[in-house]
Amino acid sequence: MKSYLALLFLGVSSAAGLSGETPENISANLETILTGSPVPSLAAAAVVDGKIVSVGAWGIRKTGDPTPVSLEDRYHIGSCTKSMTATLGALLIREGKLTWETTVADVFTDLAIHKDYQKVTFRQLVTHTGGTRATSSVACGPSSG
Repeated sequence: MKSYLALLFLGVSSAAGLSGETPENISANLETILTGSPVPSLAAAAVVDGKIVSVGAWGIRKTGDPTPVSLEDRYHIGSCTKSMTATLGALLIREGKLTWETTVADVFTDLAIHKDYQKVTFRQLVTHTGGTRATSSVACGPSSG
């Protein structure tokens, strides 16, 4: 049985209803985590076998505003997707479905991958050393002129 504690970014009340059972409220646990922290709020869930079994939210919506956060509030995830992708990839590695040396071309076998990226590994992607060159025809970002 696998269980993961995941930060919620899109409100959990509608998702919690998908399991058909009322999840355990873990808000008090989150209060303990936030005590003494500068973080204004936290929302979390425990997922077991694909079902949300516990949920909680604690804190205030934003610093300087006493409005309590709720399970209905949404969180802006900003650049957190990089760490989420690395974490999910590490879980797949632990399960033996990927390795740190798995390449982009190994995963996306049905796509035409640009030759500059075919041998880029998962390790390189999560450490931002994937081989993109500023002069590459596929480089991201504004051109230098």
